[in-house]
Amino acid sequence: MTTKIAENWVECYGGESCVVTLGAGIDNCLKNLENSEIFIIIPGNPGLGSMYQDFMSSLHCSLAKPDLSIWAFSYIGHDSEAPSFLPTDQTYILEDQILHKLALLEKLIPRSAKITLIGHSIGCKVIMEVFKRNTSHQIQDVFFLFPTIENMISTSRGVQLWPLVSTWRPLVVFIVIFLNIFPSAFLKFLTRLKYGTASNSFISAAVKFLNPNFLNNVLVMAKDELETVLDLDVQVIRNMVGKLHLYHGEEDGWSPLSYRDNLLREVPELGVDARIDTNGIPHAFVEFDGEKVGEIVGDWIKEIENK
Repeated sequence: MTTKIAENWVECYGGESCVVTLGAGIDNCLKNLENSEIFIIIPGNPGLGSMYQDFMSSLHCSLAKPDLSIWAFSYIGHDSEAPSFLPTDQTYILEDQILHKLALLEKLIPRSAKITLIGHSIGCKVIMEVFKRNTSHQIQDVFFLFPTIENMISTSRGVQLWPLVSTWRPLVVFIVIFLNIFPSAFLKFLTRLKYGTASNSFISAAVKFLNPNFLNNVLVMAKDELETVLDLDVQVIRNMVGKLHLYHGEEDGWSPLSYRDNLLREVPELGVDARIDTNGIPHAFVEFDGEKVGEIVGDWIKEIENK
C-alpha cells in the first residue's frame, strides 16, 4: 500500500475519467479492495480530483491507517489526457456527473468495500443522488464539506455567477482560447499570480482550466446546477441520518447558515452532526486550506470511532 498520490485514467461513461488515488491503485482494484476501507471524495465544481491532493495527504496522515485508501473521482469532461484546443468536446450536466459516479463505483469498487463518501460543495448534491440510487455498495459514513444542496441560484454567489454562465460564457471561453496562444509556462505563471501561496499541486491542477474544453464544461455544469439544485431533498437527508456529518462555513456565499438552519428545522436529529467552521476557512478550501480541512475531518472521524 503506497502513500504516494497517482492520477489514473479509466474509460467510463463513454469517455476518459481521472481517478486520483492514495493507497490502493486501480490495477486489480476489485480484488485488492475486497472488504477494505476506502474514502471517496466527490469534488466541487471545478471537478478535478487532483485539486484535493493536499486534503487527501493530510487526512491520510491524520488517521494513520496504513491500509486505508483515499480516492477522488474527477468529473468527466473536466480533465482528459488529450483535450482538444477548441471547445468542441462533449459537455456534461449535473445528472451526467451523478451517473458517472455511479458507473465508477460499479466499475472500480467491490461491493464488499466499506465506503466513506466525502463531498465538497456540489459534490454533496452528487453524493445525495448516489446515496439515493445506490443498491449495491456499503456506504458507511458521509461527510459534507461546505455543502451546496439547495437553492444555489438564490445565494449571493449564485446571483453573481449567473451572468457569467449564461450571457457571458461564449466570451469567457473565447478569451481562454486566445490565452492558449501563449506557452504553458506563462499560463502557469498567471495561475500562480492569482493563487499566490497555494501549493504546487493545486497550481498544477488549476492551470488546466485555462483549456477551453475544461472551462466550457465547468461553466455548462455550473449553469445546470443553478437551474436544477432548488428545494432541499429532505427525504434523502432523513435517510442519511446516522451516517451524515456536515461542515458549514461561517460566511459562505454558496451555502449561508440560513440553509443549515432550514436543514435542521426539517431534520433536527442532525444537530450534533452539523458543525460550523470557526477557523475562517472559505468555501473553496482546496485553494489554501486543504491540509487544515484534512486535519479537521481526520480528528472528527477519530472522535466518531472512539465513541
